[in-house]
Amino acid sequence: MKIVYVITRLDEIGGAQKHVHELAKAQKDLGNEVTVLAGGRGPFLSDLVEDGIEVLPIKSLGREIKPVSDCLAFFKLRKLLKDLEPDIVSIHSTKAGVIGRLAARSINIPAIFTAHGWVFSGGISKLQERAFLLIEKFIALLSSKIITVSEYDRQLALEHNFVSPEKIVTIHNGVSDIAEDLRSNPGLSPVNIVMVSRLGTPKDHKLLLQAMAALTEHQWYLHLVGDGPLLGELQDYVEKARLAERVFFLGTRQDIPEQLSKAQISVLISKKEGLPRVILESMRAGLPVIASDVGGTSEMVEDGKTGYLVPESNLPILRDRIEALLKAPHLREAMGDEGRRRYEKHFTLDRMLEETMMVYKSVLSDPSKHLPDRIDQDCNI
Repeated sequence: MKIVYVITRLDEIGGAQKHVHELAKAQKDLGNEVTVLAGGRGPFLSDLVEDGIEVLPIKSLGREIKPVSDCLAFFKLRKLLKDLEPDIVSIHSTKAGVIGRLAARSINIPAIFTAHGWVFSGGISKLQERAFLLIEKFIALLSSKIITVSEYDRQLALEHNFVSPEKIVTIHNGVSDIAEDLRSNPGLSPVNIVMVSRLGTPKDHKLLLQAMAALTEHQWYLHLVGDGPLLGELQDYVEKARLAERVFFLGTRQDIPEQLSKAQISVLISKKEGLPRVILESMRAGLPVIASDVGGTSEMVEDGKTGYLVPESNLPILRDRIEALLKAPHLREAMGDEGRRRYEKHFTLDRMLEETMMVYKSVLSDPSKHLPDRIDQDCNI
């Protein structure tokens, strides 16, 4: 099989980039011919090249809406797809999802779009929400299949009526396993707490820091892995709250498994999520997880069994859940063990790859799925 993966940016470190990297590598290992088309240059580009995967840059492809650049990206992408002649195009991230599907359909190549969350699902105005819904409904007509990484996002799509149930399927993220020496020991003290995420919205580091400021009677250290626009503001808060000796800003890191292996608790506090891979990576490491109950987090974290789910923006419950784990090493160990078992059963890379291949083969086996739906269907939102 000849597969082309398309993603908006490779100079960002996020779940979509990791997802594409692992899928592309796994497909190459299966003997398939793989090419990645993307904007930006960064660590993920180097990682892909090191794994023997061809990467072709599209300089004009970016996240922001820029009509001239977007038109250039469309024609560049269309030409590359025409030259490569793939059996299938697998497209990831919002901007690439629009331009990629338009380009693929213009030359009748089946396109599968993977949604790592929907732009319209929060944090924007009602006018923007309606505009993005209209775009999603039109562009969904050009998809052979849509994959969501969480059932939460699949249900959102169906509730907003921009895709038929037959065209959309949930395939939970999966991550490759780690060496046993990278597993955590959650029972150790003092407790190292880690949060791996971009320092910006929709993550809610401020709420986490407020919770930690109320728990200074306990022995703990907080490690914040990631970078972003809120770094200065968060550093100022840490200074004012007199937490500078306990809170460490580690910046962007390439050694996430090593960072998780040193921790006893993993947290992810946010206002919006798809199906965050870092939770799976934490469960893989045998860590208990405390996460905001948003998006698809409840599809991974079993409240009270593998960790705790916390209502969005609820400081008292967040503080209480962290304190409960700080005080109970045996509970941390039990939850970490259960999380590891849950990872092995539901969230391995092999399982994700198997389900993804089933979608690819179903699209290629039925020529009727290669054609877009009727564009004149009802477009009411």
